[in-house]
Amino acid sequence: MSTAPITPDSGAVPPRSTRRRFLLGAGAVGVAAAIGGAGYWTFRRRVKIGVVGCGVRGHYLASILRRTRMLPYYGQIVAVADVNLPQAEDLVARHRASEWPKPEIYQDYHRLLARDDVEAVIVSTPDHWHAAVTLAAIDAGKAVYTEKPLTHQIGEGQRVVAAVERSGAVLQCGLQQRSDYGFRTAAELARNGRLGPLKRLTVTCIEQGLEGGPFPAQSAPAGLDWDMWLGPAPLVDYCPERHQHWHDWREYGGGEITNWGVHHVDIAQWAIGAENSGPLEIAGQAEMPTIARGYNEPRTFSVELRYPGEVTLTIKSVPRIKGQDNTGLEIEGARGTISVTRSKYSGAAFDELATNPLPPEAVRMHAASTPHKGNIAFAHLYHFLKMVRAGATPISDVVSAHRSATACNVANLALELGRTLKWDPAREDFIDDPEASALRDRPRRAPYVI
Repeated sequence: MSTAPITPDSGAVPPRSTRRRFLLGAGAVGVAAAIGGAGYWTFRRRVKIGVVGCGVRGHYLASILRRTRMLPYYGQIVAVADVNLPQAEDLVARHRASEWPKPEIYQDYHRLLARDDVEAVIVSTPDHWHAAVTLAAIDAGKAVYTEKPLTHQIGEGQRVVAAVERSGAVLQCGLQQRSDYGFRTAAELARNGRLGPLKRLTVTCIEQGLEGGPFPAQSAPAGLDWDMWLGPAPLVDYCPERHQHWHDWREYGGGEITNWGVHHVDIAQWAIGAENSGPLEIAGQAEMPTIARGYNEPRTFSVELRYPGEVTLTIKSVPRIKGQDNTGLEIEGARGTISVTRSKYSGAAFDELATNPLPPEAVRMHAASTPHKGNIAFAHLYHFLKMVRAGATPISDVVSAHRSATACNVANLALELGRTLKWDPAREDFIDDPEASALRDRPRRAPYVI
């Protein structure tokens, strides 16, 4: 088997990736061509990468880098860090290849950031750690690929935006649907008037939140620094339910709205033209859990966000239907409706592109990136490495990523408070609502204050 990287001309097909059940195959070749055929060969030295957070997502991103043979041609993972030391050791053991010299392993990410040779950092920790690691990486002069959502709290996002604007750091958020043909084309169809004036958009998330509790305290596994895993969150005893299913705890995640929903909300705001602003009013309902020391994010929910021009965005949970990809985005305008998921896109506006493509002067979403099909995580990571070399703004930039996370956060707050909230996107604050305003950020435990 060839060890050359996947290129437009090689015809090579990288191995199957099972994370999202997509084939890299011909799509990966198209990615390379779309990103820039000549540019694909212009890397003269590898981007030295550090990975902070070696759980499921960290494993997957390392796998993408290795399986597509971006390593060692365009990047090299030289260090990994995780408060769960066996998890970091497992990542290195599972993904090490002959062309990947063994990275250094750290339990404290500060030691990774102190290395002068680390140019870029992949942040794939639980959500409540995104801001602290990202800010520290920016302060250390690194480029950053931060998994979605950009941050856990609205106030954290504001600080990350300020840090990027102050430093000029390259930051890409892992909202990889921006690199997908279907989602990106959906946004472009909406922005170019192919649907007429927009009326409503609907984001569906599968009902997969967990329920139950209270959970008894247990001893933390060997090698896990539980106090540091909790970090800025309140100090509580270890239980595996918190550690393994952190998305379903408000202290560490935001349920399905910030897990899957943020991907679709990001594209919805792109389509609306609200990627640098946000909603005006938010109202919804949910079955909020009430068990003490139990999962506290709702499994079922429906929340509506109203934007200027009487455009509404609904984020709702739906039952899982076996064999169907029923998490996605629907965009309805006065002239028609289109739908898009990770596996398909449909609607007359898509069909009409075959005979009536968007003209050269049409609104395009990113001048240095072309949408493509196949494994979008591969494309998104490659685009990040390209932007690191160019010192340019990536397709998932810090401001739009912050605004997408904010839309999800205000949706969750409306559900938590159980009432309609009014939001001023210019001030990034609630209107005449001190209780809601106080929840834009939450206290952090010392010494994890940022």
